[in-house]
Amino acid sequence: MKPAVPEYVGNDFEDAPPGHKYSLYLQCWKEGNWDLESDEKACAMKKSGSLPPDSRKQMEGIAQRLAKLTEHMPNYMTVYGRSIAPFITGMGIEHPLENGFAFLNPYGLPYLPGSSIKGVLLRAACELRGMEETDGWNDEWIQELFGSADRRGALIFQDCVPQLPAASGMSLDIMTPHYGKYYQGEETPHDAGSPTPIPFITVPPDSKFVFHITLTPHLLRSDQLCKGGWQEPIKKAFDHAFDWIGFGAKTSVGYGAMKIDNKAEEEQRSRMEEEENEKRRRIEEEENEKRRRIKEEENEKKRLIEERERLQAMSPVERQIDEVCRQGDPDQSDYQKVINKVREGHWKSPEDIKEAALWIKKRMKKVKQQRNLHKRKYDRDKKALNQILRKLGEDEIN
Repeated sequence: MKPAVPEYVGNDFEDAPPGHKYSLYLQCWKEGNWDLESDEKACAMKKSGSLPPDSRKQMEGIAQRLAKLTEHMPNYMTVYGRSIAPFITGMGIEHPLENGFAFLNPYGLPYLPGSSIKGVLLRAACELRGMEETDGWNDEWIQELFGSADRRGALIFQDCVPQLPAASGMSLDIMTPHYGKYYQGEETPHDAGSPTPIPFITVPPDSKFVFHITLTPHLLRSDQLCKGGWQEPIKKAFDHAFDWIGFGAKTSVGYGAMKIDNKAEEEQRSRMEEEENEKRRRIEEEENEKRRRIKEEENEKKRLIEERERLQAMSPVERQIDEVCRQGDPDQSDYQKVINKVREGHWKSPEDIKEAALWIKKRMKKVKQQRNLHKRKYDRDKKALNQILRKLGEDEIN
């Protein structure tokens, strides 16, 4: 068996998603005459149903994007379901193997269209209409939420991409109609016929289905629905659909049956609580950071004002000394830096040199009182300073 594709495309499609393998790359044709291998239908379907890792990641990514998109809406509702029977949809789509399947293009993944979800819930609402225990469903609500021939409904149903169980692809199922010729009107029903098994692919049981519904409030007229009362009737419609209707095709024989996934709902509530707590924590941190920056800016502004006032109170030589002390070798003391500048001839006039020398003298007297004084260095610097003071005719430092 080989797919009906040009030879340069090859025949290795193991990494392709199921929808592509079931349609574009279906391997069920005889080489040479391109006739259908009728005896290999089941094998071809089984190969098509495998779910490679990349497709599983893509399936999870689509589900996450749909969830994020819905959660950012002001009026939304999410229902978590889990299949308890095989699920199938799109069997009426034309296909060489007789039974089609609805895949989401261009991803090639199984999905339940939003229009189908809407149809099931509309049927559930109609069945619940007038029942006392449902407390709500009536013709007015059905028209407002689902619409009519001349009126748009307020509800929007997103497509649902099922999440298949881990390490599982799509399943193969078989139906065996025993009275095919009777259904075709050729003969009366009897037990001597030769039924032909017909294989078809399904989404396996225990798959997760997440239903996202959003509301367009301006299309509502009922006060009760406008005030947030639309979610409870929809929840009851889902419960009824899970219990009595099912989703997809062949629901009358048990396919498409689901139940509420309480574990997923609890996980979602926990996740939303964590996200809300994280959001509050981020807001609090941003506010604290904002207050810290404001305080730092105020302190910096205050420091600059004080620094400007301090510099304004200094003489020109004192400002130069302050600049010298903030530069140079950090291992040198302030007075050592100024002594070096005096030796280098940084100040020219005797008055400036005298002012610098007196500053050094005053500074060294303070340093002499320190306990951790390095006496050898201090004596060396004192000798250099006394040489400068003698030239200026000033009293030497003791």
